[in-house]
Amino acid sequence: MKAMNPFMRIKPIQDANKFIDMAFRRASKVEPSLPQKLPPLLKAKRREEARVRKVAQFLHDRFNNIVKQFPKINDLHPFYRDLTDVLVGVDDLKKYLASLRGAARVVMKIANEHIRNIRRATDPSEAARERRAAYGRIASFVKKLNERLIFLEEARSKLRKLPSIDPDMPTIVVAGPPNVGKSTLVRVVSTAKPEIATYPFTTKTLILGHFKADSKTYQILDTPGLLDRPLSERNQIELQAIMALRHVANIIVFMVDPS
Repeated sequence: MKAMNPFMRIKPIQDANKFIDMAFRRASKVEPSLPQKLPPLLKAKRREEARVRKVAQFLHDRFNNIVKQFPKINDLHPFYRDLTDVLVGVDDLKKYLASLRGAARVVMKIANEHIRNIRRATDPSEAARERRAAYGRIASFVKKLNERLIFLEEARSKLRKLPSIDPDMPTIVVAGPPNVGKSTLVRVVSTAKPEIATYPFTTKTLILGHFKADSKTYQILDTPGLLDRPLSERNQIELQAIMALRHVANIIVFMVDPS
């Protein structure tokens, strides 16, 4: 079975306004099945309660689903865990996912407070006012989550582009300074099609290919050009290469230009 980037299947994450619009649009279509002989007040209260519950349940489920789609960071292979830290920050990712899980609970709490008030309403207009109040509080709360939602979408977008590494498959890492033909070597011996950066024959990101030898499948990984500088002076792309070398390399092919 082909290895898969653990972030590959995470669906796009909407911003706060989009979530609010989606929730309210669905709630507006809610028409609970009620007995015809039910008094108008009870009909109104049940309708308003159903709409508030629909909004809250939709947001609760969507927020929890986002959290569930992200792999558990502590369970990631060190290759992916360290790259996650380099690209988006492990601590920040954990923090925002935890806060979104908490936000799902808060939305339900707000809804339940207003549902209790709807049930105590003495006329249909009071029930409608309470439903609008619930909508207002929920919308205001969700808007405050926008920064977190944007962060998670940006993290998803970056992490899903990582190559799909199989930690159990023998791996050859091609390393070396820029412009020595690393991407050309990988392209010739494997199925990889490296992206070419502004500087000729220097890859921008980690590129993965496969080839077979003696009935055994190997991974071959093309890394960004490594420069001879301390870790503290390396850029994000260089750090990616170091993570690959440390965690997945069984064999390292280090290329140089003798000229």
